Amino acid sequence: MTSYSAVLGIDIGSVAASVAVMDNNRQILSTGYAFHRGDIAGTLTQLMKNLDLGRISYLAATTSTPSSVLVGTRYNNQMAAITAAKSRHPKMGGLLVVGGEKFSFATFDATGQYRGSTTNTSCAAGT
Repeated sequence: MTSYSAVLGIDIGSVAASVAVMDNNRQILSTGYAFHRGDIAGTLTQLMKNLDLGRISYLAATTSTPSSVLVGTRYNNQMAAITAAKSRHPKMGGLLVVGGEKFSFATFDATGQYRGSTTNTSCAAGT
């Protein structure tokens, strides 16, 4: 990331959209989150209004983000969550990620190394 002044990350899930802007020192500059209610384009437009787009030189997204959102790189949702959490808490013991359809729990050993994870099936969400 050293060649970019800032990266805009986008995550669009089944019910919400999230954005985050990070500089090349891995500092979070701004974030946004909103329920999209099926209007992904409109929600992203609203979220972008609160960002300093002039600093952004690269776009990335999670793999759940629709392909109509054009970005430079896509990252696996679970790996993105784990990488972000580990950058802030290197020796965490567990990470619970809750989405609109799924939740997952990843575990780590005493040194912060990944041990494994479990995820519910989509059909069990909300029950």
